[in-house]
Amino acid sequence: MSESYEAYSAPHPKTRFSPQFMANVTLGEVVGLVRDDLLPRILPDGSVSKWNWDQTVPVTIPETIVSSREEIPSMADMQPIMADAKQAFYQLGVNSVCIQFKSGAILRLIVGANNQDYNFRLMSRLLARVERESLLSPALFEELKLNRFAEPLAGFSVTQTPLYNLGCLLDERWILDDIMNARAEFIYFRRAAMFPGVEPSFIFLPTSFVENARELRKVFEGIDNGANLHREILDSIGFVSWTNDHYSATCKFLSNPYEFGDSLNRRDAPDLLPILRWAFSGLNRFAPPLQQQSIQSGLMDVQGYSGGGSCGIAATNFVELRAGLPIPRWQAEQSSLFRDLILQDLLLYHLIARGKTTTYSDWVMPCTRISNGEVSLFTDVAVGYNDFNLDQLAPNSEHPIFDWIQSTAQQPAVLGPHTDVFASEPERSLAAPFSLTQKPARTRTPPPPINQLARMSLSPNTIFPFEISERVAAPPKSRTPVPESPASVIVLDSPRTPPPRLKQEAVVDLCSPDVIDLCTPEGTPPLPPRCEARAAEFH
Repeated sequence: MSESYEAYSAPHPKTRFSPQFMANVTLGEVVGLVRDDLLPRILPDGSVSKWNWDQTVPVTIPETIVSSREEIPSMADMQPIMADAKQAFYQLGVNSVCIQFKSGAILRLIVGANNQDYNFRLMSRLLARVERESLLSPALFEELKLNRFAEPLAGFSVTQTPLYNLGCLLDERWILDDIMNARAEFIYFRRAAMFPGVEPSFIFLPTSFVENARELRKVFEGIDNGANLHREILDSIGFVSWTNDHYSATCKFLSNPYEFGDSLNRRDAPDLLPILRWAFSGLNRFAPPLQQQSIQSGLMDVQGYSGGGSCGIAATNFVELRAGLPIPRWQAEQSSLFRDLILQDLLLYHLIARGKTTTYSDWVMPCTRISNGEVSLFTDVAVGYNDFNLDQLAPNSEHPIFDWIQSTAQQPAVLGPHTDVFASEPERSLAAPFSLTQKPARTRTPPPPINQLARMSLSPNTIFPFEISERVAAPPKSRTPVPESPASVIVLDSPRTPPPRLKQEAVVDLCSPDVIDLCTPEGTPPLPPRCEARAAEFH
């Protein structure tokens, strides 16, 4: 057999739910699919009780596409079929599988439809919320709808995540690490832009900081791991950590002691102080003294029982507020407004960054470590990160944060006026052989017009590597299946005229194997081969 399984099983690139379709469909088109009820209907788990392989090559349109509102098997029912499909193709010479339809390349379309059904519906709801709550101006909202579903959130160095992951900001969903880290980078550069010409004295460590330090400390305990954190001007640190499915925040600003914030009023983890002593060893400002037994709790509102996903929002606000940014203190009853605020900030920043002709490396330069201007490599810190905290805004920087500052005043306000802002001491002068200057606001290049953003051509390198449609993914944890009545479960018998029995048992009972990884064919996959064979009829 000359043709590979990957080539044979790959759907046509223009077919709905193919990898190419998923990579290019726009948010506006996704809204239309959901609004007009054009998505297939995923049957409950267990709807397929039996299936068997066949050597017939599917050739008709119904056998090779997934139609609107068509009933298709669920992820769980597809797992055992996909797990054995490649082996059956090579060893048994099969070309299709009999469920209730004949299928070849259609298998991957069903997988793609299953994997993205949840995200399609979530993204449709997200755009509806942006429009209903007027989070963006009408022109920006129309531009947003032209963005691709799988397009990455633009303008960040630490985060490569598709736009649809912003759906975690709806309701009380768990906030994904990628979105938390995008917010941290946004806060870092927003604060840096408040003090142009000065190296940032505040760093916002990523969510992986504590967990990485916890593991690495077991291996490198006793080794001084603070050398590369020496920056003469550094005097403030904040981070959000994840422990037992819960986010909390820790800060140390100026000469004040560490503060711990938790929206469930919990205490800091028992090993947090030892971790900080190890990670910041050699840094007198940040290594907690040996006699310190606990971290004092800072003021934070307590989330309600219905606010299961608010801990990340509250923790980020805890750091942001203490960094001196103009934002009110998080309150449980206003948690949805704070989610809207983050959504508005990130979407506006994304649209601005997306229109830039320069890149992140053009916007920043390395921070200095000591007064003689020596640059910190910062890459061998044992806590295991190399991110935006190493960078400062370059002279005359075109970083999107400056255009965001100008543009955000023109967007609808999410939160009303507030005065609950922590006082911030003036930043010190940069102790380095260069100085930073920010262009006056009147000479800064304004954000590109929305119609220019719509016409811009994105390089394939900027497309989020959309491989999720090539595998059977586990459904999101927050997704609760709607109970189905027994009458809606379809039990399929063997065909009236069964296909010829092959070398192995043809009828397979379903099981629940682990999620499998399918190879992604390179290049544009060809159409499934045509032949005169006809599919067996099912009644």
